[in-house]
Amino acid sequence: MAKRKLYECYSCGERKPYQQMTGKKRIRRRTRGECLECRRKRDASNRRLWDMRFRTKQAGAFMFLTREQLTELEARTNCAYCGEEFNTTITGHKQIDHVMPLGEGITARGNLTAACSSCNAGKHNRHVLDYYARSDKFTDELLDALIADLAAQNQCTPKSMRGLLESSRELMSERRAAECT
Repeated sequence: MAKRKLYECYSCGERKPYQQMTGKKRIRRRTRGECLECRRKRDASNRRLWDMRFRTKQAGAFMFLTREQLTELEARTNCAYCGEEFNTTITGHKQIDHVMPLGEGITARGNLTAACSSCNAGKHNRHVLDYYARSDKFTDELLDALIADLAAQNQCTPKSMRGLLESSRELMSERRAAECT
């Protein structure tokens, strides 16, 4: 019986048979191919990133987010607002939420966090500090942890990040008051 030749995936480095590879023309030309599993993951990640870019453009905001940053956000296991684990019957599915609403800012890693579907729906397009004031599940410890994470992403201190959030909240409320008059 003939030994099957294995090909190396350039993404994961595993050696797999020809039938489990994409880019078969590249493999035949002796260049590197990618396995089907890695290709599916990359396509799904690209789709989420394209969807986020489309929503950002529709809102008239700017987007500064890489695929790696989005993947890091999606690797989170707990909701930033209630602290519950994702994919339980209580919290629901993981979603990427804008800390400051999309219509008020940008889509960048420093403005995004992972939230469960119930918290994201409850927060809606409110500022994170407004949601903190009216939510029972969003505790002081969770707010401090969220601010510390945002400060690390924005390369500043938690104290200056809290000041930035408070000033952006005031700006939002002034802008909305001006729109109503």
